[in-house]
Amino acid sequence: MTKYLRSANVGHDALRLDDVMEMDFNDKERESLSLAAGDVLVSEGSAGAAAVGMPAAWHADIEGPVCFQNTLLRYRAREGVTTREFVRHWCLWAYESGAFRDVCPPGVNILHIGSTRAKAMRMKLPAIEDQKLIVDELEPITAAVASLRSEATRLCGLKASLLDALLTQKLDIVD
Repeated sequence: MTKYLRSANVGHDALRLDDVMEMDFNDKERESLSLAAGDVLVSEGSAGAAAVGMPAAWHADIEGPVCFQNTLLRYRAREGVTTREFVRHWCLWAYESGAFRDVCPPGVNILHIGSTRAKAMRMKLPAIEDQKLIVDELEPITAAVASLRSEATRLCGLKASLLDALLTQKLDIVD
């Protein structure tokens, strides 16, 4: 049995590793579907436009071979062509700009990027040194956005708890 990641494990620039399942992969599948540190997993399809193309990087947080389900696309840096960090930021851009969503065929209920359409997405790659400079500029901003997202989630939870307590009269407002 081999651990594997699926769409449910992919959040916005973060993997949810609290619910990793196992499945029997044969040697050929394990070889082609194994993850390497720095791989970026992209949710290939979803009934909601907000989730299609959502990316998260794999940082080898779980020991042993870990694979991915075919409902995910894997983006991997190529030595001398691009860096892991640049691939991650490109995938974040493709998600946030709607580029992943835009390659989905129109008029269907479940949006689906598909590997063929993903491979057809073209971009002009900057030189490796320029990629590093771009990542150096983007990383602090991306970290700040992640921190703000986390705080917004915390505040939404606090608001929901407070509303519940007020509406169920577990908490009274005192003048």
